[in-house]
Amino acid sequence: MLFKTIDLCAGIGGIRKGFELTGQFKNVMAAEVDTYAQRTYQHLYGEDANHDVTSEEFKQLLEHIEYDVLLAGFPCQTFSRAGNEAGFRDEEKGIIFNHIAQIIDRTRPRAIFLENVDHLVRHDKGNTFRVIINTWKILVRI
Repeated sequence: MLFKTIDLCAGIGGIRKGFELTGQFKNVMAAEVDTYAQRTYQHLYGEDANHDVTSEEFKQLLEHIEYDVLLAGFPCQTFSRAGNEAGFRDEEKGIIFNHIAQIIDRTRPRAIFLENVDHLVRHDKGNTFRVIINTWKILVRI
């Protein structure tokens, strides 16, 4: 069985590549807003990743795409010690998680893979990770 993935906040497709190397996954949609990453993605995969996970149009498009696994490298810079550590307070990148959560709720994938970043569990004294876990509980209706 071949599982279908979508690749959100895709960068140049590193997460996708790992899944595809198993021979069990095929990507059906990608989203990346950085122009240079989009160009590299196009070069590597022959696919246009010029989609924005924050747009309603893209979310509606995903509602009509059959897939099994949501892959997301949601912007780690804002949560990582290597970045600015603004977390959810970052008005541009900190809110991306909320948009991914909306996509999960609207499309109900079988599995979710979110990129891990150094310090995420301890970021903002653990509050960031609690928000992620509590959001997950709501989405899966625990």
